[in-house]
Amino acid sequence: MSFFRSLFILFVCTNPIIAQTYGDIQGSIVHDQTGEPISFAQIVLIEANKGTAADVAGIFNLDGVEPGNYTLMVSHIGFLPHKTVIQIAADQVQTLELKLKEQPIHLDKILVSASIPAAMRSEIHSQALGEKAPRDVGDFFKSIAGGAAVKKGGYAQDPSLRGFQRDQLNIQFDGGIKIWGGCPNRMDPPTSHIQAEDLDQIEVIKGPFSVRWGQTLGGIINLVMKRPTFNDAFTIRGDANLGYETNGDNLRYRVSLNGGTKRWDFYAGGGVKQFHDYSTGVDSVIIPSAYKIKDYSTKLAYNFSEDSRMQLNIRQARVSDVDFPALPMDAREDASDIYSIGYTHRNISPLLSSIHTKVYLSDVKHIMDNFNRSNSAMVEAVTDATTRTVGGRLEFGLHPVLGQNLYLGVDYYDHNKQGYRERFVKINPCNTSMHPNMTFVDSVWQNASIVDMGSFAELQHRITSRISYSLGMRVDNVTARLGDPAKKFIQAYGQDKRWEETNYSGMAVIKYSPNEALGVTMAAGRGNRSADITERFINHLPVGASPHEHFGNPNLNAEINNQFELGVSSIENDHQIRGSIFVSQLENYIFARVDSSMDRVFLPCNEPKVSKVFQNLDKAQQLGFEITAQGNIVPGLKYNLAMAYTHGVNLDTETPLPEVPPFETVLRMRYTLPNLPLWLQSEARFVKNQDRVSVEFGENETDGFQIFNIQSGFNIENRISLRLTVNNLMDTAYHEHLSRNFAKNTAESGLPIYEPGRNVILNVSYSL
Repeated sequence: MSFFRSLFILFVCTNPIIAQTYGDIQGSIVHDQTGEPISFAQIVLIEANKGTAADVAGIFNLDGVEPGNYTLMVSHIGFLPHKTVIQIAADQVQTLELKLKEQPIHLDKILVSASIPAAMRSEIHSQALGEKAPRDVGDFFKSIAGGAAVKKGGYAQDPSLRGFQRDQLNIQFDGGIKIWGGCPNRMDPPTSHIQAEDLDQIEVIKGPFSVRWGQTLGGIINLVMKRPTFNDAFTIRGDANLGYETNGDNLRYRVSLNGGTKRWDFYAGGGVKQFHDYSTGVDSVIIPSAYKIKDYSTKLAYNFSEDSRMQLNIRQARVSDVDFPALPMDAREDASDIYSIGYTHRNISPLLSSIHTKVYLSDVKHIMDNFNRSNSAMVEAVTDATTRTVGGRLEFGLHPVLGQNLYLGVDYYDHNKQGYRERFVKINPCNTSMHPNMTFVDSVWQNASIVDMGSFAELQHRITSRISYSLGMRVDNVTARLGDPAKKFIQAYGQDKRWEETNYSGMAVIKYSPNEALGVTMAAGRGNRSADITERFINHLPVGASPHEHFGNPNLNAEINNQFELGVSSIENDHQIRGSIFVSQLENYIFARVDSSMDRVFLPCNEPKVSKVFQNLDKAQQLGFEITAQGNIVPGLKYNLAMAYTHGVNLDTETPLPEVPPFETVLRMRYTLPNLPLWLQSEARFVKNQDRVSVEFGENETDGFQIFNIQSGFNIENRISLRLTVNNLMDTAYHEHLSRNFAKNTAESGLPIYEPGRNVILNVSYSL
């Protein structure tokens, strides 16, 4: 409380003229060519540090502005920022119509703002990403309403959204590129192959409310990497960033260059991270969390015209010596390569508005071992796994009539996994006929592949300035294949090596704004998610939170999410409130259950002595709500409040679904000093205990906690930026509900993976 009291006193002392009269600004934001309103544009008075957002009809109000001259800036995704100088007089209303011009072509993003209501999406931009300075991309999802992350160590946290995890979330890069890792326990989830410092923004669509970007069950996550800026004349810009963390003696640095001309442009960036073990708020508990990363990405583009662009992307990352205390092995090496080329042409004819096409290749080589674990004295194990994904998409944008956008297209990927585990037996722990000093080779993935060929149509129609709707339909033909089936699989499922299914998805969203301040959205969607390679073909390896060996099931049906959502957004002066409630009726929910007829294969003397087999549950349900609010308390002092809760239940057994985060509230306060390039921010996070757990999955109940963070930033001549952050200010001992426990072959077996204790982070960046 002392921090907020200090902010209030500082505000009062620096603003003595409270009683003076003010002027007001009102207006509308429209497309410069079509005249159509632009929903939810951001409006900022730069000198006053004051802003608001337009409503669904493009209308905005900005009240209580001190008289004077100001620079007003309007920004919106997909459009060039617009600046204009205005004069505010006391007791007068300034009325404006501001026209935005479409931004030059980018090939990297999902323009969710055109079709997805604000209550059902999140957009995190480069400024917020840079200020947060997360260890990895997955860590950042803890700051999204309804978001969380599955933690198995200090690196590669796996995103969770409203209780959906893993392939229940459609994760991609730059609008259509997909990559999968090689570890059955997701040491290398898709988000681990991109570093947070290389991101321009994260786009999230919550729920199955878009059909354009692949099969989607619980949501779409699009990671947009940094990209070139456009210039009429040749220009080069650059950035350098250095970061240091006290808890772990961690160091990171990164450099980037971008530039070019109106005809061609480029971006190149790369960096290095060296992290070590961190201490927690618990006495004498150290979390093994060391890792090393070297990565770079490049983008090179040629603009044939203002409406035609081709872009080549290359990204490589090399990760080594990663500790995963919650898993049976550590990652010795993880090497990923992503290559893509895309082409966009727009404004082709009055009917055909655009063509977008992209092809890509992603490769991962993942090596893991147990050399640093206690059981390596008996058996040394090394797993070498590789994955390769090739894919692409082709989309046509059409304008059938005024106010309508129709997207028709196809997408495709072929995803393959191969991997083998070598076990060198030194001491036979089970006293069977197995002799010491022998090497055994186990097939991990059985040379498995999944091919998805999808087609889609999505219509967006603005009927009036206050009513719009979206409709979509998608069909996916999915083929799963085994190239080298193990004997156990042949015994269980016969000689089949190929399984096919066809899945149908659809969505309908209607948005209505009864007045300038209120927007209401109703959405219904049916999303599908085919069983992944792990669920279909894993061959007696531990997966997830329980120590059981898991056995795949190639006959699994696709999961189905029939979701309904109601969203409301309200803008009143300097305050904006968004809320949504949702219900997901799940069919064929995929869950691993104990099969007492299937014995453990490896180390059969160890407990548990039976395996789990992936199965479909008949019915399950998730429901919940999210509320966010933001605005200005007084000039210079902003707040941001978010609350989220999800309730999941297996309707077959009336037991909780696994890995559903508890109720959470986050409050942020940010104060920008007048006439100084200095800001201060505090964050308070309140998380309730979670006693709704899935014992069958291997979950434990977790206690609630309260965490406080503070941060400040200072800019020098828009070139040098200094940021100081103190996370976990009170050095609290806590662990997230989705964090796993130490593995059995560690000295701390069963102990939860606690979060870092107090951590001071210093970041310095320089812009050329």
